[in-house]
Amino acid sequence: MYQFLGRFHPLLVHIPIGVLLLAFLMEYFIFKKKAAFSFAIEVTLLIGYISAIVAAILGWLLSFSGEYDVTLLNKHQWWGISLCFVSFFLWGFKKYASQKPYFEKLYKPLFFLTILLLLVTGHFGGSLTHGEDFLSYQSILQEDGKKTPDSLLKKIQFNNLTPSLTVYKDLGNPIFETKCISCHNSKKKKGDYQMQTYDFLLKGGKSGKKIVQASVVDGELIKRMLLDKNEDKHMPPKGKGQLTQSEINLIYWWFYNGASPEIKILDVKTNDTIKTFLSNQGPEKKPALNLKKVKEANLVDLASFKTINWQVSPISKGSPFLEVNAGNVPEFSNTHQSLLLKIAPQVAWLILGNTKITDAGMPAIGKCSNIVKLNLQNTIITNSSIVSINLLTQLEYLNIAGTGITDEGLFQLKVNKSLKKIFCWNAKITKDGVMRFKKLHPFIEIDFFLKYPSV
Repeated sequence: MYQFLGRFHPLLVHIPIGVLLLAFLMEYFIFKKKAAFSFAIEVTLLIGYISAIVAAILGWLLSFSGEYDVTLLNKHQWWGISLCFVSFFLWGFKKYASQKPYFEKLYKPLFFLTILLLLVTGHFGGSLTHGEDFLSYQSILQEDGKKTPDSLLKKIQFNNLTPSLTVYKDLGNPIFETKCISCHNSKKKKGDYQMQTYDFLLKGGKSGKKIVQASVVDGELIKRMLLDKNEDKHMPPKGKGQLTQSEINLIYWWFYNGASPEIKILDVKTNDTIKTFLSNQGPEKKPALNLKKVKEANLVDLASFKTINWQVSPISKGSPFLEVNAGNVPEFSNTHQSLLLKIAPQVAWLILGNTKITDAGMPAIGKCSNIVKLNLQNTIITNSSIVSINLLTQLEYLNIAGTGITDEGLFQLKVNKSLKKIFCWNAKITKDGVMRFKKLHPFIEIDFFLKYPSV
């Protein structure tokens, strides 16, 4: 219970910060006739020190989670306690300054001391949350304050593989460094879990489960990685840099295959998951659009997509062909279908992953005849949607991962000369079905491995 209350500390801690700064501005910059507004400043200081005490208590409760570096936590704690005491005396001095002249003499330096304590306490709080170098000069020089690990300065690709490169050190760990370690390190141990070394990574966190091959399907890391991004326990949390699909595939594959630090990239480079990941390491490649010319979409029609929060943008500068992304809008209704049909000739990339599109909505997709890339990942479509997909004669990339499509639906696909790749992991398609499909269509690449665990 106390740890639950402690979670309100990051929210409420901003109240004393804002209120005390407001009192400072009122005292020295806003009100020229201070006597007339003395009571207003006094009340503001009262709210400031009371909220500081409440925030300090909640912070103390939060400290029992054990997720933070003890040394840094102690600094933040004692500076915060000092702020509570000083802000209390500041309010008292303001209240009784007119009665005791010497209070008035001490009031101004005490106010400046309060602001100093506020800044220092806030600095240590920010360091606890974001890392000690969050406000460093070096982080300011780097875009968004994010450091690029040395291991990512040169991405591993097929053309620079060497015998010494391993899946963990040279592919997996750079992912953890950029997207996980900011919350799971020796200074900040979210969930009592650290990921900065191989041993810590496999040790596990609060659950006490060691992450090994035998328990990978029950491991918290995999479960939380696969949760919907809107779930509270999804990792990385919403607002942080998210894992790409090829990164998720790589991490799952590595854990499922024993999570050994010794697996050489050269030994597994022919595996579909590894091949896909290495291919994505290079510069972003856009599918060649071997399409007939079309006129640009009507500006009024394009503007209408903003009202439903769909993202629509040209495939490349000056191109009339569009990428349409509904990833931020789970709903899919008749209104969305009618708007989509207005720009049907221009739609080349259509991303409907994680939306609520059903088989009933697919006929509208089938009328977008120039679709080259279609993402239906994690939707509830079934084999009935294959009829509409087969109308897309220019289709090169199809993502039906996490859908209700089965082996029967896979074999119903009308394979044309343009189709290059199918993503179908975690659907109801079986390994046997994939192998039989590959024998019939050896030139189509299929991104598939054993089904993810249920979460």
